[in-house]
Amino acid sequence: MVKNKTQRLALLTMGACLILTACAGGSKRPPERENRGGPGGREMANAGSFAQPVALFFAGMERDGDMFVSTQEMLDGVDAAWIAAAQPDGIRALDYSDWALLALGSSDAHPAYVAFDTNFDGRITADEFRERFQQEFRLMDSNRDGVLARIEMVARIQRQNTGPDNSRSSSEGGQRRPPPGGR
Repeated sequence: MVKNKTQRLALLTMGACLILTACAGGSKRPPERENRGGPGGREMANAGSFAQPVALFFAGMERDGDMFVSTQEMLDGVDAAWIAAAQPDGIRALDYSDWALLALGSSDAHPAYVAFDTNFDGRITADEFRERFQQEFRLMDSNRDGVLARIEMVARIQRQNTGPDNSRSSSEGGQRRPPPGGR
């Protein structure tokens, strides 16, 4: 039994602190929003633009200050990257992984090692290295003018609207596509 006001106040304060601590120590997960994509069928919260690692690699090759990467700037940049990365017998998988981490920002960034080693001999040659980046350049060069503008290097992600059963919204007729192979 509490005998005086000071002890009663101390007990009430301790009780309040315990309750506040219990409330604050709850789940750190933010409340879920309705209809978000991704895991569990919720709609994707982030839609917008991003640059692929290879686009950042190309952007770093721009040399004349015009904010465009010409075919020649790309070829010069790829040749310089080859000189920095290659061993006398080419680039092996582990060497490529180290180089990709430095140049592309991730050892598993696109293009992957297997995209370069077209003859599957376990090493990337100078020709394979150059050809792969020329292909990547051509893929990004949407207007086929031999020059990459920043807008061509930026990929866009659009938010997909899904209904409650994860089917496409009415903008696609609300019908699901059959899986590949008609299964």
